[in-house]
Amino acid sequence: MLRTSVRSKAAAALLALGIAAGGVATAAPASARTTACTIINIGQPGNVYWHGQYAGQVEQQYDSCGHVLAHWQWAGAFQANNPGAYVYVGLRSPYGYNNYWGSYGVNTKDVTVGWVDIHLVDPDAWMAMASVNGCNWAYGTEHWYGGADWAGPVDSRC
Repeated sequence: MLRTSVRSKAAAALLALGIAAGGVATAAPASARTTACTIINIGQPGNVYWHGQYAGQVEQQYDSCGHVLAHWQWAGAFQANNPGAYVYVGLRSPYGYNNYWGSYGVNTKDVTVGWVDIHLVDPDAWMAMASVNGCNWAYGTEHWYGGADWAGPVDSRC
C-alpha cells in the first residue's frame, strides 16, 4: 500500500511539474513562487572542482510551506573565467525520487529548482545535487525531515 501511495504521489508531482511520457521537467522560476514562504539552507553544501578550479556549490533548501529545493551558486572567479560552462541541478531521494533540471549557464549566479513536497517520499529524506560540464555529481547533505542529517555532503572533482 505504501508503494502505491508513493507512486501516486510521485505521479501527481510529476504531472504538476509538466512531465508527460517523453516530456522534460521544467521548474517554475523563483518569481512564480509565493513570497509567503521563508527559505532556509539545510545541511552542508557539496562543492564542485573542475580541472582544479572551484566552480561552486549545491545545497538543499527548504521553504516553510513544506517544499524541498536544490540551490546552485557559481563561484565568481569560475563564472568570469569559464563563460561556456554549464550546470545541471537536481533533487534526489534514495526513497523514490530523482530528477534534474538544466542546463544552466554561468550568466546567472544562482539557480534554484525543485519545489517538491517533502512528504512525496517516505521516509522524507532529500539531497540536492549538481554536475558542472558533465562532471561527476556533487551532493549536499542528505537531510531527513524528521530532524537529522543522514549522509554527505559529497564533493565532485574532475
